[in-house]
Amino acid sequence: MLIYGGTGLDPSPPLAHEADNTIYVPKFTCPSTSLLVHEIVHVWQEQSGYWNGVGGARRAFDLYRNQRRCLECLYDYGDYGALQSKMELALAGNQDAADVAIAFGSEQMAEIVEDYYAEWEVCQYSSLAPWYCEALAFYSNQIIIG
Repeated sequence: MLIYGGTGLDPSPPLAHEADNTIYVPKFTCPSTSLLVHEIVHVWQEQSGYWNGVGGARRAFDLYRNQRRCLECLYDYGDYGALQSKMELALAGNQDAADVAIAFGSEQMAEIVEDYYAEWEVCQYSSLAPWYCEALAFYSNQIIIG
């Protein structure tokens, strides 16, 4: 479900967010498709047990604690080289790099899928950074498919 107007608990300035399988966006805004992709990842996280399964309480606590320290840091999954390096570790058998719930936070996962969506055409028809596209595809598939 998509609701315009927020929840009444919105931060200032109001941001789009997901709660209880519902995406809330500020009044009088038109969310981009990329933003909706990002928020749909959060819906998937909730439906797949990311928050209420094994380790869910710890992830929620970490999100709250880290949000108070550095909001921007929650979304930063590293530069292109860092993402590629992490993927190479995962492919070499490193379980911490292969398990997206360990390797990335909830916002980082949503950013990866959002970036892959936004860059999909470039990735399909350009050779500018094939390893970056490969890493985005690798982790997006891990996040969405499991």
